[in-house]
Formats: sequence, C-alpha cells, structure tokens
Amino acid sequence: MEFSVYPNPSNGNFKIMLPGLNEEVAVKAYNMSGQLLFYTTVRLNEWTTEMPATLEVVSGVYTIQVITSKAVVSKRIIVK
Repeated sequence: MEFSVYPNPSNGNFKIMLPGLNEEVAVKAYNMSGQLLFYTTVRLNEWTTEMPATLEVVSGVYTIQVITSKAVVSKRIIVK
C-alpha cells in the first residue's frame, strides 16, 4: 500500500493521497518524539481519495502514518 503527502516541504497545510482500498483507514501524525498530534479515520472507496490535513506545529519533521487492515505505512513531512 502506498500513499503520498504533498506539498513536502509544507507550511502545515498539506494533502494526503490515499489509494482506492474500499475500507476504513486510520491516519495519524506524530512529532519526532512520538507524540500523537493528529488522528482521524477515513472511509475509502475504490477510487483514489485526496484528504486535506493541517498540522498547526512549529517547523520540523513529522511522521504521517496510514493504518489499513493489511499494512501500516509511514511517510515523513517537513513543516517550514
């Protein structure tokens, strides 16, 4: 399972492109200390889904994690 996060680097506003999985997935964001900053669930259909997200945080590197019934995939995003 692949997903993308853009723009990267970001000003804190970004989009997550999720594949068509036809299931509910969890989307989480963590700081580099492992603190959970953002959590939501998204019901995906068979088409690619673009989900807007905002992190109101200081500049730094953050981890976006998508959890499906079959995989846990993480990507990093830089916030300027």
